[in-house]
Amino acid sequence: MKINFKQSSEEEIHRLVEELGEKPYRARQIIDWVYKKFAVSIDGMTDLSKDLRRRLKEKAFISNLYVLKVQESRDGTVKFLFGLEDGEAIESVLIPNGRGKFTLCISSQAGCALGCVFCMTGRQGLRRNLRAYEIIDQVIAARRHLRSLSPDAAPSIANIVFMGGNP
Repeated sequence: MKINFKQSSEEEIHRLVEELGEKPYRARQIIDWVYKKFAVSIDGMTDLSKDLRRRLKEKAFISNLYVLKVQESRDGTVKFLFGLEDGEAIESVLIPNGRGKFTLCISSQAGCALGCVFCMTGRQGLRRNLRAYEIIDQVIAARRHLRSLSPDAAPSIANIVFMGGNP
């Protein structure tokens, strides 16, 4: 069974690199690709040899959310609808704070048990709690979006707010 790099600890990634007979610094490169460069696949890790990428793909993968819909309002707020591996859907919202800073509201659950009348998510009821990597994937997807707006000086996320009845 393949491991998801976003579900793996730093030690687990170091162990995998060691098992593959690679130098320890390769683990740091992989971690940087996943969490700083926001790689969507192992193929995108271009400072690793093609042979190492091939061997990594046999053992691991990088999870990603499926972007189902993006809505942007006049004030710069961006709402994302993401699909999960099991077919569930979640929302994340980027809200501008001014001066290139954003607040990111992320889902902690697919669905919600509270059932607030104004909320579409609450109307579907609680489906399940999100896995840690699904929460991380929301932050990375939002950061990718911000980087696409301004690759040289991407706006930053100053605050993260968890949405859900019991985050």
